[in-house]
Amino acid sequence: MDIFSHTMSGVAVGTVAASFSRGSFVQRLKIVFLGGLGGALPDIDAISLWSGFDSSIGEFLNLQHSGREIYKGKFWYSHHAFMHSLMAALLMTTVVAFTRMLLSRVFRMSEWRGAFAFAMKRRGSILAFLFGYVVHLFEDLPTPSSAWGGVNLLWPSTD
Repeated sequence: MDIFSHTMSGVAVGTVAASFSRGSFVQRLKIVFLGGLGGALPDIDAISLWSGFDSSIGEFLNLQHSGREIYKGKFWYSHHAFMHSLMAALLMTTVVAFTRMLLSRVFRMSEWRGAFAFAMKRRGSILAFLFGYVVHLFEDLPTPSSAWGGVNLLWPSTD
């Protein structure tokens, strides 16, 4: 599937999650947006196909392989590797929730209980992101194993 299809799947997940929200129109729109972001984010590793990757990011990180070799390779940062795992889904969801807390200025509380309460109040958007991400992973499961070795949902395990 292409990035547009994955994003639209995430938007669909976000729309379903927003239908359960009692928030304002803007809050529901944020839920739909985060669902779409979750659907698109696993393919961020495809940036190695960008024509300027080697001369910018590759040079900055002193990578020994070209962007095309990275994209089609078997490295942990290749396409269908780490970013296409359930571990990455949980990690990215945590990052999004934490970023959302910082942006809403609620994180000023010193107690973690306050952060947990914030996450529970915003669970619709956080769950929309997580499920948008996971739907992307399941949509990629039929990918032929010859291309990248399939999708390794339990990365770093090779099973």
